[in-house]
Amino acid sequence: MMSFFPRLFSFPLYFSLCVLYMEITKVHIDYIRIFGTIEMEKVNSRRYFHMIQEHLQVPKMAEYDILVAGGGVAGVAAALSASRSGCKTLLIEKSITLGGLATLGLVNYFEPLCNGRGRKIIGGMCEELLRFSIQYGYDTLPEPWLDAVKGRREDINPDIPVKDAINPPRYVTRFSPHIFAMSLTGLLIDHGIDLLFDTLVCKPLMDRGVCQGVIVENKTGRGFYTAKYIVDATGDADLVYRAGVPTYT
Repeated sequence: MMSFFPRLFSFPLYFSLCVLYMEITKVHIDYIRIFGTIEMEKVNSRRYFHMIQEHLQVPKMAEYDILVAGGGVAGVAAALSASRSGCKTLLIEKSITLGGLATLGLVNYFEPLCNGRGRKIIGGMCEELLRFSIQYGYDTLPEPWLDAVKGRREDINPDIPVKDAINPPRYVTRFSPHIFAMSLTGLLIDHGIDLLFDTLVCKPLMDRGVCQGVIVENKTGRGFYTAKYIVDATGDADLVYRAGVPTYT
């Protein structure tokens, strides 16, 4: 490469060298080497760099069964499900708190638990997180709901007019996004899930069309994590797109 560059730099106007190389040890990956892209343009006898070539040795940080990229409500649910299935799980979040739009964006909507006529229409993880979001929040629920949140159940069957029975009133409550975010962090820690905050997932680590892990960057520097399965919960399919999977907008 050293003998190649002098002749390359002697081009009078413009040159572009694009090299992307990834060295992966087949049996045991300890590090990867990445060569990036360099572009340079000569204008009025001056050279201007558009892109600088990187020579990086990126160390392997750890290996997991499940790696979840994105700490929104969907990512939290995926990490919880993986941990409860006995998997060693890592969740990587680009910001400094969990919840995504539900906490940082103040956009959180849960479908009603029932159809308004006493028939339950959602459950599972969605109901669990709904109840968890108000568990430590403001005490604005009617008394029967408060009892249900605490683990008790109360059946109320008053006599009501037929008209009200067709369209019965519904209960609405509020939650604190800050309390919800802290509660989610504690919930994941209690389940033994490793968390990486303020960490950006840069790109998937591909080997023969299979995603083996992700390259990340934070204040420590660059590193990569490998996992048996990768969950893209970024909200915009960032990993899927960068892995070359067809996407649409």
